[in-house]
Amino acid sequence: MTVQPTPSWLKSYAVIFASLLAGASVVHNILKPDLTIPDFEALESETSSESEEIGIKNLEFQKPATA
Repeated sequence: MTVQPTPSWLKSYAVIFASLLAGASVVHNILKPDLTIPDFEALESETSSESEEIGIKNLEFQKPATA
């Protein structure tokens, strides 16, 4: 097995990295995912109101006693 010289590895790395970026660009332009950051406070209030509707209460769990 022969070891490739360093410039060949650098070219391979550059081609791989460029294809990675090109693929991500194509996928994001086709699918157009929603990349907004959700408002966690609003999400938390929705979750708590939903759990109250179905009768689930917040339970606090205690660590088991160690010997």
